[in-house]
Amino acid sequence: MSDILTQSIVSFSGVIISVLIALYSSRLSIKSEFAKLDASSLNNYSSPMLIERIKRYPEIYFIISEMAKSIVSGDQNIGRKKVDLALLEEFRYTYDELNSKNSIFFSGNSARASGHLRFFLYDLIEKVKNNADLNIIKDSMNPLRILIGELEFTLRSDLGVYAIQLNDIKVLSHTTYTEVLIQIKKRSNGVN
Repeated sequence: MSDILTQSIVSFSGVIISVLIALYSSRLSIKSEFAKLDASSLNNYSSPMLIERIKRYPEIYFIISEMAKSIVSGDQNIGRKKVDLALLEEFRYTYDELNSKNSIFFSGNSARASGHLRFFLYDLIEKVKNNADLNIIKDSMNPLRILIGELEFTLRSDLGVYAIQLNDIKVLSHTTYTEVLIQIKKRSNGVN
């Protein structure tokens, strides 16, 4: 009887091991299928989002880029509008309108950068309206330019500009506009 019991235990152990291997194999297969489904879902979501961003972002980018160029040109009168209260209000109105139409397509980073820019503009315009000191605008131009630059950077990132490697462009690994500014400053000082 002990031979029969031994044979039964060995057979039963073989069945248990086979079941465990089958369960493990099934688990791996299911995990792989879920990963494929996640990737497919992400692709089904991200492709239309990218297409929509490509349609909408150029107008936003144009408005903020034009303002940045006006800030950089300062009082040099090189074909740019002078930054004054009227231009700030016009920019805020135009940007707010574009933001209302398009912010649903912003990534989290772009939404934050946009919010920082908009609130800075609101505060700046109120300060200028409530104070006769003309230096308020002048003193606020560098922070405003940086906020615009951060938004430009995040919009480009949303489009994948910094994620795509082209043969003629070195891969960029910057994560913030501030890093880009630091890199530009280093290059202008002859440091790589």
